[in-house]
Amino acid sequence: MKLSFLALTALMTACSNSERRPPLDSVVEEFVYGTLALSPVSATQAGYHQHKGVNLDEALDDFSAEGIGSQRRFYLDFKSAWTSGTAPVSARKNAPISRS
Repeated sequence: MKLSFLALTALMTACSNSERRPPLDSVVEEFVYGTLALSPVSATQAGYHQHKGVNLDEALDDFSAEGIGSQRRFYLDFKSAWTSGTAPVSARKNAPISRS
């Protein structure tokens, strides 16, 4: 019994994917804070006041075509990173907010 368990463990370790995925905490953190930063008014209300050096308390939501495009890119990039298991969006230097 112990031998089969050890063999199974060795097999699973040898066959494991050597590709390292980012910890789930960092992915969730990037999504939550990035999403909040897309709406500075909501971020301020939620108690999140600074994102990547930008004071969210002094910014307004950007409903222009460029602002909506930025939101769309953030979500599409995040979806792509999530399904491919690559680094969080922030690692690719995608700044989801603009200074309005």
